[in-house]
Amino acid sequence: MTEARSTTTRAARPGSGGGDLEGTWTADAADVLSANLANLGGVPGGLTCSGPVTLTFTEETVTWSGEVTCRMGDAGIEATGSLRSEGSYRVEGAEIVVSGSRTSGGLSLAGRSIPVPAGISDGTVRYRIDGDTLSLSYADASVGTVTQRYTRGR
Repeated sequence: MTEARSTTTRAARPGSGGGDLEGTWTADAADVLSANLANLGGVPGGLTCSGPVTLTFTEETVTWSGEVTCRMGDAGIEATGSLRSEGSYRVEGAEIVVSGSRTSGGLSLAGRSIPVPAGISDGTVRYRIDGDTLSLSYADASVGTVTQRYTRGR
């Protein structure tokens, strides 16, 4: 990671996004999936996903991980697995800039491993902390603006 510009603040100090970013934040996979697909008409009928998703910020590293189970309606189709991604980050005002991200894991369906492009990736997201809620917003050309919400871990 290169030397941070003078506009960069350490995560432990509140940036313009408010509050202390460092620590652990959690959400349910269903909520993350719903947020990601909201602009595309929502989660396809019959698909449900659940399981804890954890977002952890330390001084310069961000890690996103989850133990997820997804089911497709009454068809009896179920996929389970572990997802993980991590990278370096810095805070610039009300934005988190991620670099060097790596993703691993996936879901297992009928004995076959399926890679899942979930987690964090290189880029910039806007953040806002309101009490124990962290909101992350980013724009993606294929889905529009996405806002995910996480709750501070205890």
